[in-house]
Amino acid sequence: MNTTSPLHLMGSMIQLAENLDKNLNPLSQEEILLLLILQGREYTDLVLNFLKQTGLDKAQMKEIVSRVPKLLFYDVSKTLKPKFQCLMDLGLSGSDLVNVIAKDTTIVDRGLDTHLKPTIDLLRRTLGSDENIVDKTLKPKLDIFQEIGLSGTDLYKFMTVKHNILRNGLDTCIRPSLDYLRNLLGSDENVVKALKKNSWLLRCNAPKTIATNVLLLQDTGLSDEKIRKFILRYPAFSLWNCCHHFVPSVNFNKEDYGWSDENIRTMIRKQPSCLRCLEATICKHLTFLMNEVGCTSEYLASRPNLLKYSLEKRIIPRYKVLKIFIDKLLKKGVGIYSAAKMTPSKFMEECLLPYKDKIPIAYESYMKSVG
Repeated sequence: MNTTSPLHLMGSMIQLAENLDKNLNPLSQEEILLLLILQGREYTDLVLNFLKQTGLDKAQMKEIVSRVPKLLFYDVSKTLKPKFQCLMDLGLSGSDLVNVIAKDTTIVDRGLDTHLKPTIDLLRRTLGSDENIVDKTLKPKLDIFQEIGLSGTDLYKFMTVKHNILRNGLDTCIRPSLDYLRNLLGSDENVVKALKKNSWLLRCNAPKTIATNVLLLQDTGLSDEKIRKFILRYPAFSLWNCCHHFVPSVNFNKEDYGWSDENIRTMIRKQPSCLRCLEATICKHLTFLMNEVGCTSEYLASRPNLLKYSLEKRIIPRYKVLKIFIDKLLKKGVGIYSAAKMTPSKFMEECLLPYKDKIPIAYESYMKSVG
């Protein structure tokens, strides 16, 4: 088949466009050649000559173009030269420069005055000289992040959004925290997932701060696997102050409501996120569900989600509807938990609309309560 025919070239152009749109890197030699043809020899020569002038050899030029083909579309004087110079001023050159751009291809898209320079200035103020930034202080920390699988884009977010993370000592804070998180969460992949949700996990002394809260979960009988899943879903949990957040929530004047320690352990084992509820919220729910509805502590402990649903917008309006049905001897067999866990549309379809004409007060009461 003639690979230079218009039909084949059109198909190659479409495939190349799809690859660029999906940001599939690196490109093949054929795709790079096609990109050069599409962009125009004269324009791409300007880019390639600029890369050569920066000190890159042919292998490095091939690497950076295959990894970041968008470079061939940028204006040399307005875009590439100022951004490359900004990085080179830090002492980056040759393979180091290629690696930095290849690992975080968004660098060429970031604003020079809005992102790159402010970030570098911040690092200079924080860490001192450029030599300290690149070689002595920044590089060891970035290396350990890359070891656990954090990509260049994630590291960029850490440096810009949570830039104080780089002030933490490598051996006094970052490394011990990562080691503890590895042991707790089971793998580097899980550590990365948790850090993406909450990078503050590396700003604390993890073995000291997190361990206290993990012990609280272990005391309730939760398995290590369930604790791991809970912290992966709610990584901020491990950073809360145990005494101020969890102990009051766990105790919540349990004797006043007739709750035993076993009831509380059952509740936490079934739904650890109940620990995120405030003491006042738990007491308010228990007062209504136990005094008004008549739920027992055993019933609520085995159905802890009832303590998380909105009392005003979900539980009370639906209980009023069920109470009307009970008074009218209709819709038997639907308990408060079954009603509360229904989606709004399902509750409307199963509990309200079939009786809208027969008992309009139930429908009207519900709609008024939920707004």
